[in-house]
Amino acid sequence: MKLSELFETKLLEKKSGKTAWVILYTPDKLILGKRAPGVNNPNQWNFFGGHIDDGETAVDAAVRELEEEIKVKLNASDLKQVAQIGDATYFAARVPAKVGTTTDEVSMIKQFKLTELPQNLHSKTENFFHRLDHLFET
Repeated sequence: MKLSELFETKLLEKKSGKTAWVILYTPDKLILGKRAPGVNNPNQWNFFGGHIDDGETAVDAAVRELEEEIKVKLNASDLKQVAQIGDATYFAARVPAKVGTTTDEVSMIKQFKLTELPQNLHSKTENFFHRLDHLFET
């Protein structure tokens, strides 16, 4: 087996297809991250998160991804599960207005009013808001 095939096999073994996402918010705004140009889904705005590794719980993945992506350290007890949509688990945490720092994965962190979200949302983020809209339909 070639080294590249072995590496790809190990990556596939590590990732389950399930994802965990963290919705950070202040009293009146959501905090989203813009994906860096050199990573998957470049220049899309999204919640913070990603794949759940094998043997990892959704909340553990959410805590890990938040630290990897914007250097924010939260405990599992700081996160509240707010939705399960397909294989994606969404958690929320209230944070101060200024939080996180950019990394190789996230090129910008910005606050948005719920009524003024950017157009280029990541599919998992957009799907969450689509489901949220359905909850408020009469």
